[in-house]
Amino acid sequence: MHHDRSRFSLFALVVLYAIASSAWLLGSDRLIVGLLHQSNRHGFVPLVTDLSWIGFSCLYIIWLARRDRPFSIQLVVAAPTQDDSGEQSAPEAHVASQINPHDAQLYAELQQAIQRQEFRLCYQPIVLLSSEDLVGFEALIRWRHPIDGERSPVQFMPLVETTDLTAVIDAWVLEEACRQMKWWQQHYPIARSLVVSVNLSGQQFCQPNLVTWVKSILDRTGLPAKSLKLEVTETTLMKDAQLAVELLEQLNQMGVKLSIDDFGTGYSSLSYLYRFPMDTLKIDRSFLNHIDVDGEQVELVRTILMLAWNLGLDTIAEGIETPMQLAQLKSLRCTYGQGFLFSEPLEASEMGKFLKKCQQANHL
Repeated sequence: MHHDRSRFSLFALVVLYAIASSAWLLGSDRLIVGLLHQSNRHGFVPLVTDLSWIGFSCLYIIWLARRDRPFSIQLVVAAPTQDDSGEQSAPEAHVASQINPHDAQLYAELQQAIQRQEFRLCYQPIVLLSSEDLVGFEALIRWRHPIDGERSPVQFMPLVETTDLTAVIDAWVLEEACRQMKWWQQHYPIARSLVVSVNLSGQQFCQPNLVTWVKSILDRTGLPAKSLKLEVTETTLMKDAQLAVELLEQLNQMGVKLSIDDFGTGYSSLSYLYRFPMDTLKIDRSFLNHIDVDGEQVELVRTILMLAWNLGLDTIAEGIETPMQLAQLKSLRCTYGQGFLFSEPLEASEMGKFLKKCQQANHL
C-alpha cells in the first residue's frame, strides 16, 4: 500500500510538471494556479507533501515568465551556474579606482560617513500575526548625511555592496545590533525572549572566516547566539550552494538562527532548500502588494507557505501595510509579519519605549 501511494505520488507530480510546462508554453498561468488550488482543497497536496517543491517550481517559473522577468529554468530546478573553468562565480569587491565617475563622489562621502560615524541603526518590530505580540525586530541601517539629511539605504547600499566598504559596514551593523540587543535584555525582561535579525551581504557571507567573525562579535557583546538571526538572500545562497550549506550548518551548531531573505526574488535551486538548515523563510514584499485584491497573488503566497510548512520553516511576510493584507495573511496562516501597519523602523531610544510599553501590556 505504501509503495502504491509513493508510486502514485511520483506519477502525479510528473503529470503536474507536464501540465505546468504546457501551461507556460501556452501562456496560461491560471491553469496551474487553479490546479494547485483545487488539489489542495481535495487532499492532493498532503499526499505529495514531501515533494511539493516541484509544483512550486512550476508555478514560480510561470509567474516569472508572465511578468516578463528574465528567468532560467535550469536555475530554478538545477544547480547554480558556473564559469568556463568549472568554478562557482561570485561578485568581487571593487575599490574606488574601479567604480564609475558618477559613483566616485558617493564612495568618498561614504568613507567620510564611516569616519564621522554618521550611520545608525533603526529597528522594525516583527510580530506573531495570530496575536500581534512582539517576537523580535530587524536591524536596518540609516545614514544621516550632514547636508542632505536622511538618506535611504536604496541610495547608497547598492554601491556599498559592490565595493570594499561592505566589510567595514557589515561589521559595524552586526556588532552594534548585538550590543544594543544585549543592553535591552539587561534592562527589559521582555527582550530576553526576543530575536534581532541582521542582514548579511553576499560578500560577507562568502568570507572563509564568517563563523569565527560572528562568534567573536557574540563573545565581545555577550549576546546569546539564540538571540541573533542572520538573514541571507536566496541569490547569495545559490552563488555557491555547497559552501552555503557548510557555513549555515556551522552557524546553526552555534545556535544562531537563520533566515532566507527576500524569498521569491532570486532563482534558487529548490532542491537545495531541503539541505539549508534554515529556521525562517521571509516572503518578499513584492508578493504582498495586491494580495488583498489579486486572486493569483493569493495563490502564489499560499503555495510559498505550503513549501515552507513542508520544509518545517516559519514564515515572515514583510511590507504589511493594510488591515486587508493582514487579514489575508492570517487566513493563509502565515506565522510572522512586519511592516508599517505595526510600526515603522524605530530609533534605538524609541524602541526602548516600545519595549517598555509591550512589557507593561504583558505585566512583566
